[in-house]
Amino acid sequence: MIPEAARDRTRRRTLRSVEGPPSNRAIARAVIRDEARALLTLADELGRDFDALVELLLATRGRVICSGLGKSGLVMRKVSATLSSTGTPSWFLHPTEAMHGDLGAVCADDIALLASCSGRTQEVLALAEALRERGVLVAVLTGDAASPLSQLAHTVVSHPYVEEAGILGLAPTTSSVTLLALGDALAMTVAERRGLSVNAFSLNHPGGRLGRQCAPVTSIMRPPPWIPLVKQDDSLGEVSAEMRRTGLSVVGVLCVQGRLRGIICATHLIGANPGPAGELMIQPAVLRDHFTVLDARRALMDRGVAAGFVVDDVHRPLGVVLHTDL
Repeated sequence: MIPEAARDRTRRRTLRSVEGPPSNRAIARAVIRDEARALLTLADELGRDFDALVELLLATRGRVICSGLGKSGLVMRKVSATLSSTGTPSWFLHPTEAMHGDLGAVCADDIALLASCSGRTQEVLALAEALRERGVLVAVLTGDAASPLSQLAHTVVSHPYVEEAGILGLAPTTSSVTLLALGDALAMTVAERRGLSVNAFSLNHPGGRLGRQCAPVTSIMRPPPWIPLVKQDDSLGEVSAEMRRTGLSVVGVLCVQGRLRGIICATHLIGANPGPAGELMIQPAVLRDHFTVLDARRALMDRGVAAGFVVDDVHRPLGVVLHTDL
């Protein structure tokens, strides 16, 4: 039990009896703080058993079969999805359905990752025994390293016992958050150890927002003739004319060799003294053709500009990307 959480719960019960029901936000903040303390405790107490599980997942030639019942089962569905999306093939096996035919999908090279806070859930115990009979390695995530389920496991990662959040301390809350964090930590550690790249990640996320962020920046850039460009000695009138031609509020400034030297935004023209473009330009956000959309977005944020120019090896512009394109 986390001492702070226990003391806070006792204090809240005392205040409730004296001062009446707490506000909605006071209840919510107490729950969030209980869960936050549990996560910090988990981080502090993570031991060598976690290292052993990471090595086991890295060595397996099959898939990671995730399972659990109730709230633990819901969390393990998410853990399984995160493993698969980050390069570790995984699927969720319901412990009850497994005992009625779904065990047929399990292969000897697979490894089972079973979760039970108490380590005494009968359906999960039955599944662990059945998997062991098939020669499958069993790893367990539990709050009790001495539980019956732990005795059936080849590897056990125990997370600290925490009292559930809320005035009753009964509904699975803190334990679910702790299990989820442990599963995320496991998936991310394995992914980093595997050397997961953006390109590899994008193969598993071809659609949606994640897929778009992993796409090459060249797929969204505006190519010639829609690249707004002027020369260093061009006038502010020519800068304005180029903005009107392309309909964009930015231009790239080129040196005499045709290389990108800077940019000018429409806001720079307000109250500007007449003079060549080279005197008004600022440092550009330079993007390379191998950048992803996410790389480009970060580059624009780092420079604090609304547009970036994709350039070749000698800094000749290939395209332009606006912040709104990202």
